[in-house]
Amino acid sequence: MNNFQDFTNLYSLSKTLRFELKPIGETKNNIESKGFLSSDERRSEDYKKVKQIIDEYHKAYIDRCLANFDFIFENCGKNDSLQEYYTYIKDAQTSNKDTLEKIQTNLRKQVANHLCKTEEFKRIDKKELFKDDLPHFVSPNDLELINEFKSFTTYFGGFHQNRRNMYSAEAKSTAIAYRLIHENLPKFIDNISVFNKITDIPEISENIQQLCKDFELCQIAEMFTLQYFNSVLTQPQIALYNAVIGGKSEGEIKIKGLNEYINLYNQQHKESRLPKFKALYKQILSDKEHLSWLPEQFSDDNELLFAIKEYYYSTTDSIKNLRVLLESITTYDLTGVFLRNDSQLTNISKHISGDWSIIQKVIIDDLKQVRKPKKREDAETYEDELNKLYKKQGSFSIDYINKITDLHVESYFTNLGAENRDDIQRENIFARIDNAYTEARHLLEGMYPEYKKLIQSKDDVALIKSFLDSILELLHFVKPLLGTGEEAEKDNRFYGEFIPIWEQLNLLTPLYNMVRNYVTHKPYSIEKVKLNFESPQLLGGWDKNKQKDCISIILRKGCKYYLGIIDKHNAKIFDYYSADGDCYEKMVYKLLPGANKMLPKVFFSKSRIDEFNPSDEVIRIYESGTFKKGANFNRQECHTLIDFYKSSIAKHEDWSKFGFNFSPTATYDDISAFYREVEKQ
Repeated sequence: MNNFQDFTNLYSLSKTLRFELKPIGETKNNIESKGFLSSDERRSEDYKKVKQIIDEYHKAYIDRCLANFDFIFENCGKNDSLQEYYTYIKDAQTSNKDTLEKIQTNLRKQVANHLCKTEEFKRIDKKELFKDDLPHFVSPNDLELINEFKSFTTYFGGFHQNRRNMYSAEAKSTAIAYRLIHENLPKFIDNISVFNKITDIPEISENIQQLCKDFELCQIAEMFTLQYFNSVLTQPQIALYNAVIGGKSEGEIKIKGLNEYINLYNQQHKESRLPKFKALYKQILSDKEHLSWLPEQFSDDNELLFAIKEYYYSTTDSIKNLRVLLESITTYDLTGVFLRNDSQLTNISKHISGDWSIIQKVIIDDLKQVRKPKKREDAETYEDELNKLYKKQGSFSIDYINKITDLHVESYFTNLGAENRDDIQRENIFARIDNAYTEARHLLEGMYPEYKKLIQSKDDVALIKSFLDSILELLHFVKPLLGTGEEAEKDNRFYGEFIPIWEQLNLLTPLYNMVRNYVTHKPYSIEKVKLNFESPQLLGGWDKNKQKDCISIILRKGCKYYLGIIDKHNAKIFDYYSADGDCYEKMVYKLLPGANKMLPKVFFSKSRIDEFNPSDEVIRIYESGTFKKGANFNRQECHTLIDFYKSSIAKHEDWSKFGFNFSPTATYDDISAFYREVEKQ
């Protein structure tokens, strides 16, 4: 065993401990008779409803703020304007990625600062939200729900933190600023290019005039100028913009949008097809509105199977259109079809050439024409700089890769993921989806037997997983074609077709996660309910000074410890404590968050100084402050003070009364923080 001594106690180990509280004596009857559990169960259900109300409040707040906000527009050379972003994208300055990141960062900060500077925002995750703001926001029918949580605002701690992330200026996908700058602005700029291409076509010009009448707009041209981006920041504005692009329904009347007119044109002019517009993403929270076939959580097996079937039926056309698009990818301008520079590019390299790194190697060799070695720069440093330059490239066009590698990268997509080699034979990815659905059809198109449980049938779960994985594989297969979304001179004809298909298929992600969570639940799993016992401060702190607000206490009897919950109307019943006879002793606890700061307050407080009875010399040292770090520090007097602490603690066997620790066997380690501070001095 000695051989293993050098390999033990090297790393920390985290373990999760689970404890169970068992009601003692009449406790269970008291809890049931007072209805505490039913009250907390009701509050748990009401909590879900109030979260939805708060989300509606957030959406209204976001719309109000952004309706009165404009990004800096004109280029003043500060990397903070829409014009600078537009210039960067249109001039294809892909080698200067740092500049793009500066512009994006400054634009994100503008919107985040505007959202967070109001007095209303300062209250948005505080108790004042329930006391002042929500009562004026909700309908009279919901007022009772809000009032129920006025004293239980701590219930929403985690939820508030999650919602605060929406207002972040960081490049997070859950943030409002990210949605506007990284997702909608690139689409908006692409649409400007599309509009400029279609306006010279007489048929489309006539359609635009008709569209103005249908939407009661003076003119549509201004919607496709850079200045107009400030008018598509809120969800109502985004909805109008998307309706102009994709059309809308008013009752039984269908009003056509630009893309529908383009579809008609393309059907009649197959040799000169026009690109389509891209719909903008909904504003944060508005995109959380659930699809009709996807509930917040599955209540039973049939609801899960129905959701999978509805997803497949709703995406059947998209899957067919994607196959046609991939098979005809060579008919598009491959200088404007990009592959994202990430790990998937190495997979493409391996699939086509048998070498994971061939594409990277050839691109780095090509970059040598741009980045020549500097004088006195050694070979290793030069290679490092080339690798950094390669990683800065967000994407590469298929045409560029083909030219420098002599590969036909488009064949990776036109083959549809089929493999025909000596070592492996695989049918194309669309055939695999069809086969997987055929295998699972009897589950998805019928009612699951009541006598069976899906999560207990490994075979049925395997069929469902195989089908969903086949579509997930398709998503991974085509994802590289997304590029970064910020490339200049994209082939908008290709991306106008591809992006809507991708967004429809990508609805698999929330469905996949929900199905996985459902089938991995243990059969006996039940939803947890937070217990409060009518007290918002339950277990809120054991410090003696906080007990007036806390109905929970720790009791001791012999060597065992008990959690006590006091009826809030009788909270003062334990203001005294006793250990006589068979009584439970109340533990009195005084929290010392910093021993080096709090110990002196304990030993020299007016209420306890007689209890510890420090000598005149110790009092003099304490009052003179020579034990503190500074010019007057005296090491000998500091240790005299420490000896007093030690001797005083040693006299108090009843640690609960002293207040450092519940355990009667506690040691001097409880003031180790104080000692460490002294040693530093």
